[in-house]
Amino acid sequence: MKAMGIARSLKDNESATKEEEQQMFKMLNDALDEGFIGLSTMDNPWDKMDGDKYWSHKTPSFYSSWKERKNLIELLRKRDVGLRVRGFFGNLLKQP
Repeated sequence: MKAMGIARSLKDNESATKEEEQQMFKMLNDALDEGFIGLSTMDNPWDKMDGDKYWSHKTPSFYSSWKERKNLIELLRKRDVGLRVRGFFGNLLKQP
């Protein structure tokens, strides 16, 4: 949200610019330097924002593409730290 702004990060078909992707990379790299242990995203369509203005919008990571995340994931792999993705697994849990 910080790189793109909250309004743009909550829109379908909105992508980060190269400059915004670089800013995200730098923020993650700096956080790892300070002792963070990885990155966690919330991609479940039932995870929602709170507050008055954006209440009930899906979280920003729901709208991001894996292409946008590629450099961040490569950084995590290079730094040997974790990536946690909480996604939608409803189809995997079908009852017999």
